[in-house]
Amino acid sequence: MPKVDSAIIKIVTSNQQSVTSEKKEEVKKFFRIVRAGFSAKRKTLENNLSNGLHVDKKEVLEKIESIGFVKNTRAQELSVEDWKKLVNIL
Repeated sequence: MPKVDSAIIKIVTSNQQSVTSEKKEEVKKFFRIVRAGFSAKRKTLENNLSNGLHVDKKEVLEKIESIGFVKNTRAQELSVEDWKKLVNIL
């Protein structure tokens, strides 16, 4: 039997009631797009977003290139700030 200790941490913010429904929708959109971006291993961001969001590939490519990404960009290459930029244009 492995000698491993583990723990679970639950973080609860004190201002959850101040979160607006608009902010909740932004968070949902962010994670929906990130999930689509990582939906298939070894595929490009263009393919994953097009398939996952049901958007034309040309439209996705135009948008990702408009914020400085190249056609063959993959989800794992993006920072959180890059994902935020992507969410804002999709």
